[in-house]
Amino acid sequence: MIGDMRGIWGHLPEFGVALTVTLWLSAVAVPIAAALGVVLVLAKTSASRLVRILASAYVELFRNVPGLVIIYFVFFLLPLVGLPLSPFVCAVIALAAQHAAYFCEI
Repeated sequence: MIGDMRGIWGHLPEFGVALTVTLWLSAVAVPIAAALGVVLVLAKTSASRLVRILASAYVELFRNVPGLVIIYFVFFLLPLVGLPLSPFVCAVIALAAQHAAYFCEI
């Protein structure tokens, strides 16, 4: 039945946990992304042509790759190179890396 809300009410505690994790993830990833975005802005306005090209390439790459793909790469590839991290830390790294590119452009 389309209008049946009984199933949703039974999962309300999980929604609370998901909200808490999302708020913590945002609280950690956004300041890191902002700081990295400032570094990218400084790099894009650098006197060195190589630094400007590398910063522009980073921004274009991370703005044009979907966030879920970045999360998958961080989550599945970092353990392959010897960096086993928790899912939360992987999410922070991926979101901060992508949003830093957006902060740089802003």
